[in-house]
Amino acid sequence: METFKLSKYQEKIINFFNEHPQENMMIQALAGCVDFKTEFFNGKQWKSIADYQNGETVLQYNQDGSAELVVPEQFHKYPCKDLWIFSTKNGMNQCLSDEHNVYFKEQGKEDTPELSHITFKELKMVHESSKNGFTGKFITTFKYNGKGIDLTDSEIKLMCAIVCEGTYIFSSEEQHQGYNHCHFHIKKQKKNKLKEIFNECGIEWEEQHSIIKGFTDFNIKVFKYKKSFADYWYNCNQHQLQIVCDNILFWSENEFETHLGKVENRFVTSSKETVDFVQFAFTACGKRSYIEKTKLGYSLIIVNEQSPYIGMTQKTKITTHKAVIYPYKTIDGFKYCFTTSSGMWVMRRKGKICVTGNSAKTFTITQLTKNTTTSDVYLAFNNAIAEECRGKITNPKTKIYTTYALGLAIMNYNLAPNKGGLGQTRSSENEKAQLDNLKIYKIVDEMITIAYGRRFDWEERNFLKNNYVNLYSKVRLGNYVNKREKIEEVVENHGLFVDLENGFSRPNNSTICSWIWEIDEKSLEQFEKEHIIDFTDMLYITIKYIKEGKWKVAPWQYFTNIYLDECIPGKQYIKTEDSSKAIQISSLYKKFQNGEKLPRGKSFNLNTKEFEYKEILNVWYRGKKPTLEIITEGLNKIRSTHFHPFLTQRIKLEVHIFIPS
Repeated sequence: METFKLSKYQEKIINFFNEHPQENMMIQALAGCVDFKTEFFNGKQWKSIADYQNGETVLQYNQDGSAELVVPEQFHKYPCKDLWIFSTKNGMNQCLSDEHNVYFKEQGKEDTPELSHITFKELKMVHESSKNGFTGKFITTFKYNGKGIDLTDSEIKLMCAIVCEGTYIFSSEEQHQGYNHCHFHIKKQKKNKLKEIFNECGIEWEEQHSIIKGFTDFNIKVFKYKKSFADYWYNCNQHQLQIVCDNILFWSENEFETHLGKVENRFVTSSKETVDFVQFAFTACGKRSYIEKTKLGYSLIIVNEQSPYIGMTQKTKITTHKAVIYPYKTIDGFKYCFTTSSGMWVMRRKGKICVTGNSAKTFTITQLTKNTTTSDVYLAFNNAIAEECRGKITNPKTKIYTTYALGLAIMNYNLAPNKGGLGQTRSSENEKAQLDNLKIYKIVDEMITIAYGRRFDWEERNFLKNNYVNLYSKVRLGNYVNKREKIEEVVENHGLFVDLENGFSRPNNSTICSWIWEIDEKSLEQFEKEHIIDFTDMLYITIKYIKEGKWKVAPWQYFTNIYLDECIPGKQYIKTEDSSKAIQISSLYKKFQNGEKLPRGKSFNLNTKEFEYKEILNVWYRGKKPTLEIITEGLNKIRSTHFHPFLTQRIKLEVHIFIPS
């Protein structure tokens, strides 16, 4: 059951899309982010998001209220100077960008499975324009179920007592050397509980009367030496986490009254490792809590409320406290975020845990596909993203391909044009393209043997072979095979044919170009005779033969809409108000980084359905990526990454030739 509610902005996009079936539309989705002080949980500890390492897991929040550790689909880091920050005294602290997705429960719908989300910019407008502020409730807890730890329930109870009240003592006994004895110095009203746990664990103990009035001392031999809750404890299943919550406060409970007049429980410790785990346990068991730093260590406040949700406005009998949203200058000059398949992850800032949205910029497109009745195609950057999108896009009329898979499908269609439509099974394997990713290596190796002989130095052979294969792949992707000056430029820019270790000499430019042309000729000849291709040929040969008129593009006629996302190159021109000529987006980026005032950019107003000049809020650089060139029906050219959002509708799709650039 779908329980997400669209934001007003997303509803406008979808309504406009459906109301204008003859229009072309491009959607630019900004990446919503947080600051470097925001933490994520990796399964072992909370870490600054700025310290994220590739391959680490992130705690993803799901629609059913559960949380699980996943490797994020993407980690985002962009230059950014300005964010917004707000906090409440009883459990919330967030630093967000305007475009960040905020997930919440609508007031009065806390007990329903429905989740709503809006951008933080929209939230800020609602909060500041209303007397009572934003009324949505933030999610501060989750259900978490680890694989379980190898301790009995009674042993977990004992470890709670040891962590809070125990002191390890070194034993000098020859057979039992080590910190395997534990001493307890506890108040007399707690001794019966402690003896009860000893009996449950089958542990012998020694009881002594303390010289301090009102206290009793105990000594035991222990099965584990650990005075804090280390990362091992995060493997607890839900039942074991609940045992921790049910027992830990008995040994370290300290009730107090908050500034709002409420009585809360407080867990106090000098160990950050311990307070982090205890907070995690309570949060995973549905109890909102937050950490405060004290002079002696850490204090965990467990909020004594039934609801795990929190708003931006707190009311008392006397007054109303409305959170103030302040502008925030980033300290390191960046903003960060993750993309997860659910669209949500669990963050912590200043010891306060909250569920937040991520930079999943395909959400609107997945909603669009649900409402369309035409045959469409979604082009994914790679197979992993294609597989993830297949789980999100449920409309059977929307096909999902990577650009390479689509190129291969068109290739196979043309190799056997009378055997069915796009992607349909051919009647004979001989009519299909045969993938051999060593194809170019074999061609170059044979050319080297012909030119230099079979006894040519093995290391120099590999030096030449690897460089020619690398160069040929790059010029194919750039559509530079027949452009000598571009080939030479690629060699220089990528430092090819340079060997500092062995001192192999670089071939001259004429030799390099002639070899590339001969490799290309042999590769195409092999394809014509045997249908053998390597990975890059899926696009290179398909595009080449379409441009030369050798192949038809009938498969494109199966699709009405094409969906892509996400960036455009620095050389792309943008229309601004201050100039009669368009300006390159790279120039805008430099102005933005230098703190210069940006001109207003030409945009489309979804309300008035007219073009107008609006303030440019942000310009960011995402590094060098492969790009595609889209040729429109009017022969205009647009370059973008494989994943930039374009929604094209009712165009003669055979003229949409995607040229890697």
